[in-house]
Amino acid sequence: MHDSTAFGDLVGGDLTGVTFVREYVQLQFNPAATLSAFTPVTVMSQGQAATLGESAFPNLILAQRGKFVAGVVMADGESLTVTFEDHSQIVVSLQESDYVGPEALTFASGDNALVVI
Repeated sequence: MHDSTAFGDLVGGDLTGVTFVREYVQLQFNPAATLSAFTPVTVMSQGQAATLGESAFPNLILAQRGKFVAGVVMADGESLTVTFEDHSQIVVSLQESDYVGPEALTFASGDNALVVI
């Protein structure tokens, strides 16, 4: 069981940047926080859905920049879901079968806390 309260720092902040790093994605939020996802990431917005590796994914995730986070829910062994005020979502898989290394994600908050899942 992981402590999901650390992700509460994202609520009320906005997504300021998206970086594609080889096989994973980094999401930058304001106030200062970075979420690096090493397992499949899916974006759902305005009736569309795309997962990292699909042709629609880059444009769909970049369109989330500037949106404010309404909530973050972590379901152990399933997913971490970031929901924005317009109900669009970014979902990071936490399913063991999706791991390609020792962790699914890292989250670094502005107060120098580091969460590794």
